Amino acid sequence: MKHTKQQSEANSLISCYLLGTITENEMIELKNWCKESPDNMAFFEHICSSRQFGTKYELFQQIDKDNAYADFVGRTGTEKSVFKRIQPFLKYAAAVILILSVGLKFFQRDQHESQELTQITISPGKAQAILVLDDGTQLYLNPDSLQQIQSGQALLATNNSTGISYNTVDDDRSEDKYNTLVIPRGGEYHLTLSDGTKVHLNSASELKYPVNFNQKSREVFLKGEAYFEVAKDSDRLFYVNTEDISIKQYGTAFNVNTYAENIVQVILVKGSIGVLTKEPEAEYALKVSQLAEYNKENHSVKIQTVDVRTYIAWNEGKFIFENKKMETIMETLSLWYDMDVQFGSNDLKNILFTGSIDRDNPMEDILKAIEFTTNVHIRIKGKVVSIDK
Repeated sequence: MKHTKQQSEANSLISCYLLGTITENEMIELKNWCKESPDNMAFFEHICSSRQFGTKYELFQQIDKDNAYADFVGRTGTEKSVFKRIQPFLKYAAAVILILSVGLKFFQRDQHESQELTQITISPGKAQAILVLDDGTQLYLNPDSLQQIQSGQALLATNNSTGISYNTVDDDRSEDKYNTLVIPRGGEYHLTLSDGTKVHLNSASELKYPVNFNQKSREVFLKGEAYFEVAKDSDRLFYVNTEDISIKQYGTAFNVNTYAENIVQVILVKGSIGVLTKEPEAEYALKVSQLAEYNKENHSVKIQTVDVRTYIAWNEGKFIFENKKMETIMETLSLWYDMDVQFGSNDLKNILFTGSIDRDNPMEDILKAIEFTTNVHIRIKGKVVSIDK
């Protein structure tokens, strides 16, 4: 069964059927097309089955519909009049149309190749962390167990379903004691510091911090990525130190990302902050919705206004990619799903993708969505994802 003009017209009818906008005459046309051959009927039933269509449509509702529709127009070379008739539904129809445009290819290989993405489950990350105490003791944390961490006779911190939360300890020596929260790949964790500052640590990250802050300032040390909601304190500045820069403020919300080899990103969500560079020594003030990118190679800082959502979506349980390279996307996914990625060629790394997907989706569902919208072929073997043409 080839993807002929007749097949494209049939796809148009099926999309109207699925959207509930099909007319009586179009329904007759669709029934006649299904009766023409067993292949036609099998294709129609396959696309409309709850297992096939329901899953894909739910996924594609999360993916950029405008891009999907543009992809369809690019494939067919024209906008059918039937779609003009359902103009109010076009953005949603685009998802259906795209499924249909690749549905035949999927249908033909469904019994073998696609099973590679359904038989193996790579689960999304979960709340997990390792707490390293000042004396080197390591405690494994998860939100399912209640743990009370002691410092002598005093209750230092409590771990429960909301994360780990520190108390103010009445001990001057506690200012010199540091704990480190280490998040493995495939993990995340919430931390409340002794001053009330809330920190959400992303996977493959760690934060070093004092058990108690001193009377002059509040200072922590970050590797990886974290979202900060700093408790207001007009008397003590709060510093987030990375290997290359520092961020200072009295109380506000912002995200810091040090994952990239040569770039550190700071995005301001509310309030105001200062970004301090060590080489050369300088300070840059950020306003709400501004992104500061520090280049480690040439020690430059680039500041621009951006869409905050794409940078803090992980903090809200989503992935949002806007015109991002496949390589960048896979680097992000590999940290959360604790997997490795291999590309069959370098040009595959530069494929651009736009989409919004929940972080709690199984990895294979996300890979299917990417596969169907970018015309790449993806295989999973163990915890290695291979991407080829």
